[in-house]
Order: sequence, then C-alpha cells, then structure tokens
Amino acid sequence: MSAPAEPVLVSVILPTHNRAPVLRRALHSVLSQTGVPLEVIVVDDASTDDTPQVLQEFTDPRLHCLRLPARQGAAAARNAGLRESRGAWLAFLDSDDEWLPGFLRAALEAAQGSDERLSVLYTRFERLDGKRRSVTPGRLRTWLSKLPLRRYHLSGDLGCALRRGNFITLQSALVRKACLDQVGWFDESLKRLQDWELWLRLAPHCQFAYLPLTLVRLHASPDSLSASAAGLQEAVQIIQQKHAAGSPELAAHCSFILGSLHLQAGRIPAGRAALWQAVRMNPLTLATWLAWLIAALPAALHRKFVRRLGFGYRME
Repeated sequence: MSAPAEPVLVSVILPTHNRAPVLRRALHSVLSQTGVPLEVIVVDDASTDDTPQVLQEFTDPRLHCLRLPARQGAAAARNAGLRESRGAWLAFLDSDDEWLPGFLRAALEAAQGSDERLSVLYTRFERLDGKRRSVTPGRLRTWLSKLPLRRYHLSGDLGCALRRGNFITLQSALVRKACLDQVGWFDESLKRLQDWELWLRLAPHCQFAYLPLTLVRLHASPDSLSASAAGLQEAVQIIQQKHAAGSPELAAHCSFILGSLHLQAGRIPAGRAALWQAVRMNPLTLATWLAWLIAALPAALHRKFVRRLGFGYRME
C-alpha cells in the first residue's frame, strides 16, 4: 500500500519549451521558497533541447514533470498542468523568469483570514532587459491608486482598472483555484496576453489584493513562451471580441495597442487611424491623446518620443 501523498497548499505550474540554459534558475527559485507546502508541475511543451536532462538533475519529490508529445503553446501547457494540480492555490512561473525569496509566503500570509472572494494576490515585478530595469506597478501608478477613482485602484474590485490595461503579470500572482475553475482556464486560442484576458474574466467574480513588494524578476527573452510578437495583434482582436462590448475603456485600450503595433511596424496611416479611434471611444485619457498627437511626427522623432515618454505599447 503506497504512502499517502503529502498535503499541498500551492501548485506551481511552470511551462517550458527549449529553455534548458535558464530552466535551472527558475526551478531553484521555486524550490527554495520556504514555509509553504507546494508541488511543482513542469510542463515540457515538446522541447528538443537538453530540457529532459536538466529536469533529471532535480530529485526533489515535490517536482513532477509532464511532457507533451507535440508543441501546443503556453496556454495549453498551463492547462495541462492545471489538470494535474492538487493545491487550493495556484502560482505560475515561466522558465526564463524567477521568484525572489519569500514570494509565496508573503502572498499566502496576506491571504490568511481573508474572505473567499479574495482570489488573486499579486506583487510588484521587475523586468530586466540588458541594462534596463523597470518596475510594475511604477511610482506614478502607485500614487494614482491612492486617488478615489476606481480606474486607478490596485486592490479590491479591479474590473474598471483592468479594462484600461494590464498591470498584473501572471508570474507575480497567486490565484485561488476554485475561482479559476469557476470562470474557466486559459484561453488556448491566445498566443499572447493570456494573463490579461484571464483577469478580465476573473474580475467580476473576485477581489484582488496588491502587495507592494518586488518579489518577481522577469528576464527579457525574445524567444520565450510569452514574448512572440506574431500573435499579439490577433490576441488583442480576440480580447476585443470577447470583452469590449459595452466597455468603451477596454475598446479604446485595444485600439491604442493596435495603433502602437501598426506604428512600430511602419504602417503609419493605419496606426494613426487606430489611435484616433481610441481617442474617440475614450476621450478622457490623456496618454491616448498624446500617442495620437506624436504619431504625426517623423518616424525617427516618433520612435524617440515613444522610447523616452512611453506613449506606445511595449512589445514584451
């Protein structure tokens, strides 16, 4: 008779595809989390590199590996991990990123004694891209959250705030599994923006809690599971179709993203038209007005303004 399985509070799901050189860093950052009963489910999305050999180096009994026979993409890989998960809480990490010490414990301590409607807890995250370092939510966004305006809130009911853009990366969140089961898992038709689409579905059913701690580190990688630019425009259009009806804020932000993508690809008339549509749908957003105005600048000067002032969508 086999011994009973160890109790699991948090199921960590880590999809990977051909990321052997950085997979060790991600796994060490998860397995070194202390004070939390967890399981780690690595979903190998049909890697063709040394990923199986790297996984064999780890003998921690909390680690479980699942290999998909053919590549299915990040959303399908996460859903495969969800089918195997046993924890009441879920956490997700991409194989090229890492958690800093204390991430899981801080999130769980914040969840203790909370109402069951509190289903998503998240922290700040830092993004490293060469010598560049950025933190989200940034200082301005944090300051704006103190205003009595729902569209700037970072905790509580975030339906209004999330319709104006995403500020929660999946890697920085702890999600109550029961709520995820209620609204459905990841949309496998999306190659990008899977976390934003999930938050939009979760927001009407649950509360969010923001922890002002930087405990997640994302490493820019052009060939990571979530960094492909090819599916970004399609993902925005899918989100428009699924969620933008009756929400001028969300429709406007989707048009803002599409306009930025057109401009970055050199499709200047299409970019200006999409940005003007965003202005018309939500004329009270200053950043959208500025993005449309500077789109009239020559290409080189426009790129400089976008880089310096941030009035465009960063394809990360």
